[in-house]
Amino acid sequence: MNRAEQEALIIKYRYLVRSVAYSVSNEAAKDEDALQNGLIGLWEATKKWDGNRPFEPLARRCIRCNIIDYIRSIHPDDSWRRTFHPRRTLQLSNPMRTRYFLLWL
Repeated sequence: MNRAEQEALIIKYRYLVRSVAYSVSNEAAKDEDALQNGLIGLWEATKKWDGNRPFEPLARRCIRCNIIDYIRSIHPDDSWRRTFHPRRTLQLSNPMRTRYFLLWL
């Protein structure tokens, strides 16, 4: 893949950076350095992509990994879990009542 094709993919999928940052945490989506690391992840995805598989899942994974690596690098003592916590829901398997809980990891 040449440089022009890489730039075209980056321009086409740059919206994923903020979307993935919000999936990591609201704070990561507001942090410019985290977003910049997400763009680096998108660039790395263009280098890894072979064209045989869809690009978007690869891009999302690379962006997410780069953002999380950045967050871990600025919080080496594991305090990042309190600041940048992903929100997840857990569905209980009760056929009569289904409740959703918000888990903060």
